[in-house]
Amino acid sequence: MASESFDSLAALMADLGLDSNPTAGEIRVEEDLNLTIGYRFSPYDYELILYYLLKKILDLPLPLNIITEIDLHQYDPDQLPISEFSYGKPGEAYFFTQRERKYSCNSLSKRTTTTGYWKATGLDVKVFHKKLHIHIGFKKTMVFYWGKAPEGIRSPWIMHEYRLNPFLFPEAQQDDTLKSKIESYVVCRIRDKSDSLDGIERPGQGLDEKNKD
Repeated sequence: MASESFDSLAALMADLGLDSNPTAGEIRVEEDLNLTIGYRFSPYDYELILYYLLKKILDLPLPLNIITEIDLHQYDPDQLPISEFSYGKPGEAYFFTQRERKYSCNSLSKRTTTTGYWKATGLDVKVFHKKLHIHIGFKKTMVFYWGKAPEGIRSPWIMHEYRLNPFLFPEAQQDDTLKSKIESYVVCRIRDKSDSLDGIERPGQGLDEKNKD
């Protein structure tokens, strides 16, 4: 298993343009890419994990410095700076965030926000490198609900959460810092599936509007 992990990691590092052990500190990085005018930021799932999340975890320069880090669970989706992300589709944005454990004794993540919660739909999907066929991560799909579970009101907000496959790194190469980053860091794509949030009532919204008069 350790040998397979090392071989997979070596192949991925070569694809990234790195010529050394990623934890050794002697890394050569290829020249960063530029987003050409007229092109839209729409990476494949494996590209998002490999070229952005993995590099983020390893503290390497990103191809494009357009994905900001934010604590997603401090905000409802309509409070996020979605419109400031002008590189992709309208109503869609990408963020790095760190998962917060719901309980210290297990790996369940906290999904609640200020006035709602994210609910997973289905099982996690394995993400493979398109050419190398290496299992590099997982994709989780979630829908946002206003209110408290399980009586929340479904919203048009969808989140795809991507995390790294921890078995890419041989156990001998994983110090406490690297393990912590692999467990906590994810990259998320959030989008509003509706044309507008107008007409979608949030719990308590009508009362709040009346109190303004």
